[in-house]
Amino acid sequence: MERSVGYISQTLQAAGQQAAVYNQAVVIPVPILGEADEIFQGRQPCLTVVDGRSFLVLNLTPAEHRDGTTWGLTYLDLVERGIQFQTGL
Repeated sequence: MERSVGYISQTLQAAGQQAAVYNQAVVIPVPILGEADEIFQGRQPCLTVVDGRSFLVLNLTPAEHRDGTTWGLTYLDLVERGIQFQTGL
């Protein structure tokens, strides 16, 4: 079966929108052991945040800038979603 690039692009965009809605509803009941690293997706910076115990990916969204303010806002967005970070070990 052959599909056009436009069809594939639209399918991926729709799947991404469904995933974003699902991800916003995920509730994590315990504090996570946050691990973060800056990577690039198609030349765009992305702060990748995972739980160090379960490897649950908490953030993998490209951003316009790669500075402390942008990453700080990413962190605050996670906290606003109800994600609690473990402090200390």
